[in-house]
Amino acid sequence: MDMVDVELWVVVDEAGNYSVGNDAEAAAEKYSDDIGDGDGTAKRLVKVILKLPTPKPITLTGKVPAEAGAEACELSVA
Repeated sequence: MDMVDVELWVVVDEAGNYSVGNDAEAAAEKYSDDIGDGDGTAKRLVKVILKLPTPKPITLTGKVPAEAGAEACELSVA
């Protein structure tokens, strides 16, 4: 089975609004375009690296720790 590395960047705000890009700049720009930046809402930038099998689609679930210093979290197949 072939595997591919996928890197995603997610910007999420305290209200649960989010955007995704293939790099930090793209995610931030999409957030700004879709949601806006002028309200002073706190945001978090999360880098997600996935090693995925191709071509069969799967669903992964996980929880990002609240502490900014946490280095990794577990994902599981749903």
